[in-house]
Amino acid sequence: MNSRFSWARPLRAQLVLPCALLIAAIAAPAPAWSWQGSTHDRIARDALRFMGSGHADQDMARAYDLYVSSAGSEDYALDLLGTAARDYDNRSDLEYCGWWVFGCHTTSDWFLGLVDSAYTKLTHAINMAFAGGDFGNDHPGYDYRKVYADGQLSEDALLKDWLYNQNVSEWTIDVTFANYSFEGQSYDHGDCDDYQDCEHPPLDNAVRYWFDSAMSYPTFTRIGYMCHGADAGVPQHARGTWGRNHVDLEKHCQGIYDSHGLADFNLVGQFVDAYSTAMRADQVITTLADFSYFEHAATMITNDSAYWDLACRETIAHAIAACAVLFTKASNCLYGEDCAN
Repeated sequence: MNSRFSWARPLRAQLVLPCALLIAAIAAPAPAWSWQGSTHDRIARDALRFMGSGHADQDMARAYDLYVSSAGSEDYALDLLGTAARDYDNRSDLEYCGWWVFGCHTTSDWFLGLVDSAYTKLTHAINMAFAGGDFGNDHPGYDYRKVYADGQLSEDALLKDWLYNQNVSEWTIDVTFANYSFEGQSYDHGDCDDYQDCEHPPLDNAVRYWFDSAMSYPTFTRIGYMCHGADAGVPQHARGTWGRNHVDLEKHCQGIYDSHGLADFNLVGQFVDAYSTAMRADQVITTLADFSYFEHAATMITNDSAYWDLACRETIAHAIAACAVLFTKASNCLYGEDCAN
């Protein structure tokens, strides 16, 4: 079967060469408020490994062959996808402006260390506790009005105080918010003149955008970016809160990834049927968020280590499954199948 691009060298050029230019930067230290950097890398790598395992269906196996042949080796394909999923946190897609921070900035909180690498992380949440949103989303993104605020020293309250009298820049509304909006959704600059009244685009919209972007110009970087949607596997991301054990849980999962065998392909195989390449890319992420929030919201109110071990095991397996399906959906679309998004 012919793909949308010719099979060998032209496809390799489409996938590898642009990506090599985009991922050359040295990785920054692992950021907070997202699966830790190495965990994003591992989830993407393990998704591709799953697709090449005996647990994969025919479409996954075909996708695995496409990525490996396009990269020239499995190791290079793993590096490209893993690096893209990890480094998505370092994008500067979101800019905040304010009189008391002397202008507009994309990197944030050099003083308080709250959102420690980029404001872009404020688009890495989806709030499953609420249906609908101000701008026509199925679920809202990060919105201070809809979070748990555990007192004045909670992470969300500190973030609110830091961003007081700041607003999302006009170019961000015009570009980033517009990119992460779809039918019936629209933002105006005035919508985010005050941080406290700003509903950020949800994570599932960002993944949907990167699927469309990857299909218009396929690179490993754009395809790998979709797997950053694995953030939806963090219950706190799926509740839209930066507090409630958020960072501690992510670090816990990172710390036991190898020792507890979180890349359990038998478990991934049990969960993968919850997802389908016929879904839109955003629906894959919403399904992941639905599981992590409704099955493991208790991670926000308990520090029980044994329970956290279980939550990590199940949410990581679901995240691997979701990324494997997204990677497969992208491959299928390059063959002219499952392009609906």
